Amino acid sequence: MSLLEKIADTLLAKNWIITLLSFVISVVVSVFVPAELFDKLPFDSKINVIVGFVAIAIVLFLVLYFVTWCVGNRSSRKKLKKKYQEIIEEEAKETVEQWRCFFDKISDEEYSIIMYFMVTENKRPYKTWEYRCGGPEVSIFSYAMEDKLFYKTTAYEESPQYLVRFANESEPRMVSHMGEATVYTLKDSVYRTLKEVIRVKGSLSHHPRKIYKLDYGNGSDLPEFQESKYG
Repeated sequence: MSLLEKIADTLLAKNWIITLLSFVISVVVSVFVPAELFDKLPFDSKINVIVGFVAIAIVLFLVLYFVTWCVGNRSSRKKLKKKYQEIIEEEAKETVEQWRCFFDKISDEEYSIIMYFMVTENKRPYKTWEYRCGGPEVSIFSYAMEDKLFYKTTAYEESPQYLVRFANESEPRMVSHMGEATVYTLKDSVYRTLKEVIRVKGSLSHHPRKIYKLDYGNGSDLPEFQESKYG
Protein backbone atom coordinates (compact mmCIF):
# COMPACT_ATOMS: atom_id res chain seq x y z
CA MET A 1 0.00 0.00 0.00
CA SER A 2 1.43 3.36 -1.07
CA LEU A 3 1.75 6.36 1.18
CA LEU A 4 -1.19 8.11 -0.50
CA GLU A 5 -3.34 5.01 -0.07
CA LYS A 6 -2.44 4.83 3.62
CA ILE A 7 -3.36 8.50 4.05
CA ALA A 8 -6.63 7.98 2.19
CA ASP A 9 -7.43 4.93 4.32
CA THR A 10 -6.78 6.91 7.53
CA LEU A 11 -8.85 9.87 6.40
CA LEU A 12 -11.80 7.97 4.92
CA ALA A 13 -11.98 4.79 6.99
CA LYS A 14 -11.04 6.08 10.45
CA ASN A 15 -11.84 9.79 10.28
CA TRP A 16 -14.39 9.99 7.48
CA ILE A 17 -16.79 12.25 9.40
CA ILE A 18 -14.06 14.82 10.11
CA THR A 19 -12.81 14.52 6.51
CA LEU A 20 -16.32 15.08 5.12
CA LEU A 21 -16.91 18.06 7.39
CA SER A 22 -13.54 19.52 6.43
CA PHE A 23 -14.39 19.17 2.73
CA VAL A 24 -17.84 20.74 3.05
CA ILE A 25 -16.60 23.63 5.18
CA SER A 26 -13.65 24.14 2.82
CA VAL A 27 -16.04 24.51 -0.10
CA VAL A 28 -18.01 27.16 1.80
CA VAL A 29 -14.87 28.97 2.97
CA SER A 30 -13.32 28.94 -0.52
CA VAL A 31 -16.26 30.90 -1.88
CA PHE A 32 -15.40 33.80 0.42
CA VAL A 33 -11.65 33.73 -0.17
CA PRO A 34 -10.61 36.49 -2.64
CA ALA A 35 -9.29 35.12 -5.96
CA GLU A 36 -6.31 37.49 -5.64
CA LEU A 37 -5.13 35.49 -2.62
CA PHE A 38 -4.93 32.28 -4.66
CA ASP A 39 -3.16 34.13 -7.48
CA LYS A 40 -0.21 34.81 -5.16
CA LEU A 41 0.70 31.12 -5.20
CA PRO A 42 3.55 30.24 -7.65
CA PHE A 43 1.46 28.05 -9.99
CA ASP A 44 -1.07 28.61 -12.76
CA SER A 45 -4.53 29.78 -11.76
CA LYS A 46 -6.25 26.38 -11.69
CA ILE A 47 -3.50 24.73 -9.65
CA ASN A 48 -3.44 27.73 -7.31
CA VAL A 49 -7.14 27.23 -6.59
CA ILE A 50 -6.66 23.49 -5.97
CA VAL A 51 -3.64 24.01 -3.72
CA GLY A 52 -5.46 26.74 -1.79
CA PHE A 53 -8.54 24.56 -1.39
CA VAL A 54 -6.45 21.60 -0.17
CA ALA A 55 -4.57 23.82 2.27
CA ILE A 56 -7.85 25.12 3.71
CA ALA A 57 -9.19 21.56 3.96
CA ILE A 58 -6.05 20.33 5.75
CA VAL A 59 -6.14 23.19 8.25
CA LEU A 60 -9.81 22.59 8.95
CA PHE A 61 -9.21 18.86 9.28
CA LEU A 62 -6.44 19.44 11.82
CA VAL A 63 -8.57 21.89 13.80
CA LEU A 64 -11.57 19.55 13.85
CA TYR A 65 -9.39 16.56 14.67
CA PHE A 66 -7.79 18.43 17.58
CA VAL A 67 -11.20 19.51 18.91
CA THR A 68 -12.64 15.98 18.71
CA TRP A 69 -9.48 14.58 20.33
CA CYS A 70 -9.79 17.02 23.25
CA VAL A 71 -13.49 16.18 23.68
CA GLY A 72 -12.82 12.45 23.46
CA ASN A 73 -9.88 12.64 25.86
CA ARG A 74 -11.94 14.60 28.37
CA SER A 75 -14.79 12.11 28.03
CA SER A 76 -12.37 9.22 28.57
CA ARG A 77 -10.99 10.87 31.71
CA LYS A 78 -14.51 11.31 33.05
CA LYS A 79 -15.31 7.65 32.40
CA LEU A 80 -12.08 6.53 34.06
CA LYS A 81 -12.74 8.82 37.02
CA LYS A 82 -16.29 7.49 37.33
CA LYS A 83 -15.07 3.90 37.14
CA TYR A 84 -12.38 4.59 39.74
CA GLN A 85 -14.97 6.21 42.02
CA GLU A 86 -17.24 3.17 41.64
CA ILE A 87 -14.35 0.88 42.60
CA ILE A 88 -13.53 3.03 45.65
CA GLU A 89 -17.18 3.06 46.74
CA GLU A 90 -17.43 -0.71 46.32
CA GLU A 91 -14.28 -1.21 48.40
CA ALA A 92 -15.66 1.16 51.04
CA LYS A 93 -18.90 -0.85 51.22
CA GLU A 94 -16.89 -4.05 51.60
CA THR A 95 -14.83 -2.49 54.39
CA VAL A 96 -17.99 -1.35 56.20
CA GLU A 97 -19.46 -4.86 56.02
CA GLN A 98 -16.25 -6.46 57.27
CA TRP A 99 -16.16 -4.19 60.31
CA ARG A 100 -19.85 -4.74 61.09
CA CYS A 101 -19.49 -8.51 60.80
CA PHE A 102 -16.56 -8.32 63.23
CA PHE A 103 -18.52 -6.24 65.76
CA ASP A 104 -21.45 -8.66 65.48
CA LYS A 105 -19.24 -11.33 67.03
CA ILE A 106 -17.50 -9.57 69.91
CA SER A 107 -18.86 -9.65 73.48
CA ASP A 108 -21.13 -6.99 74.96
CA GLU A 109 -18.28 -5.80 77.17
CA GLU A 110 -15.89 -5.34 74.27
CA TYR A 111 -18.57 -3.67 72.18
CA SER A 112 -19.10 -1.24 75.07
CA ILE A 113 -15.35 -0.52 75.15
CA ILE A 114 -15.35 0.33 71.44
CA MET A 115 -18.40 2.54 71.90
CA TYR A 116 -16.60 4.28 74.78
CA PHE A 117 -14.06 5.58 72.27
CA MET A 118 -16.85 6.61 69.87
CA VAL A 119 -18.90 8.41 72.55
CA THR A 120 -15.84 10.30 73.81
CA GLU A 121 -14.77 11.09 70.21
CA ASN A 122 -11.54 9.21 70.90
CA LYS A 123 -10.43 11.90 73.37
CA ARG A 124 -10.12 9.59 76.37
CA PRO A 125 -8.06 6.42 76.75
CA TYR A 126 -9.48 3.20 78.12
CA LYS A 127 -7.56 1.98 81.18
CA THR A 128 -7.55 -1.45 82.73
CA TRP A 129 -5.70 -2.87 85.73
CA GLU A 130 -6.02 -6.47 84.61
CA TYR A 131 -4.33 -8.47 81.88
CA ARG A 132 -6.45 -8.58 78.75
CA CYS A 133 -6.05 -11.09 75.98
CA GLY A 134 -8.36 -12.45 73.35
CA GLY A 135 -9.89 -15.84 74.01
CA PRO A 136 -10.76 -18.43 71.39
CA GLU A 137 -13.74 -16.29 70.32
CA VAL A 138 -13.50 -13.11 68.25
CA SER A 139 -11.99 -10.37 70.41
CA ILE A 140 -10.64 -6.84 70.16
CA PHE A 141 -7.84 -8.00 72.47
CA SER A 142 -6.56 -10.79 70.23
CA TYR A 143 -2.98 -10.14 69.18
CA ALA A 144 -3.76 -9.20 65.57
CA MET A 145 -6.81 -7.03 66.35
CA GLU A 146 -5.26 -5.32 69.36
CA ASP A 147 -2.34 -4.20 67.21
CA LYS A 148 -4.70 -3.10 64.44
CA LEU A 149 -7.08 -1.15 66.70
CA PHE A 150 -5.02 0.38 69.49
CA TYR A 151 -1.96 2.19 70.63
CA LYS A 152 -1.02 0.62 73.96
CA THR A 153 1.08 2.00 76.83
CA THR A 154 1.34 1.45 80.58
CA ALA A 155 1.15 3.77 83.57
CA TYR A 156 1.46 3.27 87.33
CA GLU A 157 -1.55 5.00 88.87
CA GLU A 158 -4.75 4.62 90.84
CA SER A 159 -8.04 3.93 89.15
CA PRO A 160 -11.14 6.09 89.69
CA GLN A 161 -13.61 4.91 92.33
CA TYR A 162 -16.01 2.35 90.92
CA LEU A 163 -18.86 0.26 92.30
CA VAL A 164 -18.18 -3.44 92.88
CA ARG A 165 -20.54 -6.14 94.15
CA PHE A 166 -18.60 -8.84 96.03
CA ALA A 167 -19.97 -12.37 96.24
CA ASN A 168 -19.96 -12.46 100.06
CA GLU A 169 -21.51 -9.00 100.54
CA SER A 170 -25.13 -8.02 100.11
CA GLU A 171 -24.47 -4.43 99.08
CA PRO A 172 -22.00 -3.16 96.47
CA ARG A 173 -19.28 -0.75 97.56
CA MET A 174 -16.95 1.77 96.01
CA VAL A 175 -13.35 0.65 95.49
CA SER A 176 -10.31 1.74 93.52
CA HIS A 177 -7.29 -0.09 92.20
CA MET A 178 -3.67 0.94 92.48
CA GLY A 179 -0.91 -0.45 90.28
CA GLU A 180 0.24 -0.69 86.70
CA ALA A 181 -2.52 0.13 84.24
CA THR A 182 -2.63 -0.74 80.57
CA VAL A 183 -3.71 2.34 78.64
CA TYR A 184 -5.50 1.79 75.31
CA THR A 185 -6.01 4.55 72.74
CA LEU A 186 -7.96 3.88 69.59
CA LYS A 187 -5.91 4.64 66.49
CA ASP A 188 -7.08 7.78 64.70
CA SER A 189 -7.44 6.01 61.35
CA VAL A 190 -9.62 3.33 62.97
CA TYR A 191 -11.70 5.95 64.77
CA ARG A 192 -12.38 7.79 61.50
CA THR A 193 -13.33 4.53 59.80
CA LEU A 194 -15.71 3.49 62.57
CA LYS A 195 -17.21 6.98 62.69
CA GLU A 196 -17.92 6.67 58.96
CA VAL A 197 -19.50 3.24 59.50
CA ILE A 198 -21.85 4.75 62.08
CA ARG A 199 -22.62 7.68 59.77
CA VAL A 200 -23.46 5.41 56.86
CA LYS A 201 -25.18 2.53 58.69
CA GLY A 202 -26.22 4.06 62.00
CA SER A 203 -24.52 1.36 64.04
CA LEU A 204 -21.30 -0.66 64.21
CA SER A 205 -23.28 -3.90 64.32
CA HIS A 206 -25.95 -5.46 62.12
CA HIS A 207 -28.17 -6.15 65.12
CA PRO A 208 -29.10 -4.05 68.19
CA ARG A 209 -26.41 -3.97 70.88
CA LYS A 210 -26.56 -2.58 74.42
CA ILE A 211 -23.85 -0.51 76.07
CA TYR A 212 -22.97 -1.49 79.62
CA LYS A 213 -20.98 -0.04 82.51
CA LEU A 214 -17.21 -0.49 82.12
CA ASP A 215 -14.73 -1.75 84.68
CA TYR A 216 -12.38 0.50 86.68
CA GLY A 217 -14.58 3.56 86.35
CA ASN A 218 -14.03 4.13 82.63
CA GLY A 219 -16.83 6.42 81.48
CA SER A 220 -18.50 6.45 84.91
CA ASP A 221 -19.47 10.10 84.35
CA LEU A 222 -21.12 9.37 81.01
CA PRO A 223 -24.85 8.55 80.83
CA GLU A 224 -24.28 5.91 78.15
CA PHE A 225 -22.27 3.74 80.55
CA GLN A 226 -24.47 3.57 83.64
CA GLU A 227 -26.31 0.28 83.10
CA SER A 228 -24.72 -2.80 84.63
CA LYS A 229 -24.87 -5.99 82.63
CA TYR A 230 -25.47 -7.92 85.85
CA GLY A 231 -28.24 -5.74 87.22
